Amino acid sequence: MNVRVIIPGILLSLTISGCSQRGRNNPLDPQNPETRGRPTGLTVISEKHNVTLTWNSISLRGVLGYRLYRWIWGINSSKKIYFIPSDSSSFIDKDLPYDQKITYRLSVVSSGYESPLSDSVSITPGPYNYWLVDNYDGIVFRLTYDGMHILTESSYIPQPISVSADSFSQTAWVVNSIGYLFKFSSNGKILLTIKELDHPSNVDVDVSNNLVWIVDQSSTSVVRYDLNGNFLGVTRNFGEISDISSAGSSKGCWVADIKEKKIIFLSTDGEEKLSVDCTAPRAVSCYRRDGWLWVADSLELLRIWPDGKLEKIAKLDFPVVSLSTDQRTGNCWGITEADRGKNQVVKLSVDGTLITKVKGFYYARSLIANSFNGGCLVADTGNGRVVRVSENGSIIGTLDNFFTPWDIAVE
Repeated sequence: MNVRVIIPGILLSLTISGCSQRGRNNPLDPQNPETRGRPTGLTVISEKHNVTLTWNSISLRGVLGYRLYRWIWGINSSKKIYFIPSDSSSFIDKDLPYDQKITYRLSVVSSGYESPLSDSVSITPGPYNYWLVDNYDGIVFRLTYDGMHILTESSYIPQPISVSADSFSQTAWVVNSIGYLFKFSSNGKILLTIKELDHPSNVDVDVSNNLVWIVDQSSTSVVRYDLNGNFLGVTRNFGEISDISSAGSSKGCWVADIKEKKIIFLSTDGEEKLSVDCTAPRAVSCYRRDGWLWVADSLELLRIWPDGKLEKIAKLDFPVVSLSTDQRTGNCWGITEADRGKNQVVKLSVDGTLITKVKGFYYARSLIANSFNGGCLVADTGNGRVVRVSENGSIIGTLDNFFTPWDIAVE
């Protein structure tokens, strides 16, 4: 039997089978088990000052359009309502403020009737995006500024382990553990594949010097390519490289050799210019504005100046496995390794003062400082998620359902 229900301006057709079972096929029927009479599929992404929303279209006689409700939270809180014609299922909200949370909900409108509002979606726009590699899943993701939404994802590549981004061309460079170097476009397409490597472990892009630095040959060599993928040279005979960090305007790359207990500075042509003795250098991160280097050396955090001068800055309870410098302030974020995969994320000021400590991570492998707002984004590998941390150490968002988020880079 077919029953028709009238909502002002909209004709709903309902199919009834028997006395007790009803097929609620119309998306605006309040008893539809999938929609509950509301618009569905509302999604949101951002690119700098613009936010793009999409949703599942509704094609029914009498629908006039959609109302999109927008709330901006923060210093300049506001509410706005947009009317969108019925033949559209997307909308671009332009000229939005950076680093303020924005929430949207959607309704369907006919003559004299407005549906209940959709589920809400929220996003925080900002000046750049992030790249993430998932080792087990074999996918390269490009994330929004807040790290909470996926912009693009690549086709499968085996075992990606390190990523670094080129902010000018919005591309990313990725190495995998079986010897490939990939260059990805902003939409997740492979632009370049190089098969000349031998067990690479790390990649770092230096846009200012047109260089891609790669740790290769089972962590005993540093290989250089230009941004077009041309091979430039290799520096060999390291003991075991634990980390690298390009130096930008200082025209070179810092190399941590944990086996030889040294920090080495290589010039852009691969020549050793400086060597500093350490104890067990595991992670490095350069403050490129002034050219000095953060070093995680066993339980100590060190600073090495461009002339090789070494300062002991702070001592921590646990060894640091990953470092990232806030390029605006020089402050440092790090991941400390406690017991059996349990990690803490810490933030220290330039003078070594512990600003915050955040617990609850499991086999976290990588993090990247947010130099715009002072926070950071963490690849929480064992928990299969990306975690957004505020400037003062509060967890303000998580993006779940990854397999093994392995490395993260800022674009």
